Amino acid sequence: MTILTVTPNAAIDRTLVVANFQPNGVFRETQRDIRAGGKGINVARATMSLGKQAECCGFLAGWTGKYIAELAQRDHLSGHWTWIEGESRSCTIIIDSANRDNTVINERGTPVTSQDWERLSEEVLQHVNGKTVCFSGSLPPGTPMETYKALVRKSTEYADNVWVDASGEVLAAAITVKNVKAKVNHHEIGAIIGRTIPGPSYLSTAISSLRELGLQELVITFGSRGAAIVTQDEVWYAAPPKLEAISAVGSGDSFFAGLVVGEAAAIPLPDQLRIATAAGAANTLTLGAGFFTMADYENILAQVQVELL
Repeated sequence: MTILTVTPNAAIDRTLVVANFQPNGVFRETQRDIRAGGKGINVARATMSLGKQAECCGFLAGWTGKYIAELAQRDHLSGHWTWIEGESRSCTIIIDSANRDNTVINERGTPVTSQDWERLSEEVLQHVNGKTVCFSGSLPPGTPMETYKALVRKSTEYADNVWVDASGEVLAAAITVKNVKAKVNHHEIGAIIGRTIPGPSYLSTAISSLRELGLQELVITFGSRGAAIVTQDEVWYAAPPKLEAISAVGSGDSFFAGLVVGEAAAIPLPDQLRIATAAGAANTLTLGAGFFTMADYENILAQVQVELL
């Protein structure tokens, strides 16, 4: 079982822990964590945390790109990188240890050309056969949307499963591809269907709109309130136990990893959702996106409640 993640907008994630963070102040960090980042790389790292194999594809550029590749290697992630001109981005995550707040500053990324995307597409398609492929996160400036969409479509011809985790126009484009599955948060899917789904209790009023999207599977996360899998026939909901979270950054990506690991193991949908929910919750107990301990994961897994809505 191998998961292939595609991260077009990879980054260095620099997480800094400070107390009582606020604008216009000067602070000294009490703890820091520096890792290869971008949503797909986080998914790959969480997949490894679950004891399964993961590979990464994506654009890298300049000194920062070399550092991202080195950091990924330190986490034992196999990378099939597409090198471009410029400099890869960095992202800064500030965790307020006193108030349990997170502040995230994401750079936009290095502009890419259609030729860059052609090379990335060739690289991805060399590695998709027989794998679960996850397209995750934002796209760098200059991305031709039709080229991105074409890569997602072509991947469905060779991969076992193709998933997308994105927002805005990227998500809107990807979910029109036949046989694509989507993992989104409730804000992202609400924007697509034109109505708010603030919590699991609102799912019943949105089911018809969600099913009209035509997705084989649509997975919606609600943060600490749990997640749901919506198919054309049924809706499953899972709730994690209450936890004293350190940082929720990357929890959606860890959830995604648990989901595709469960799917690749061909276990029933309720159990896929249970694994995903436990992985996402376990991520909140550690510093660094996509990283958690098996002890935390297994403890939470035993407490996750799953029900058919």
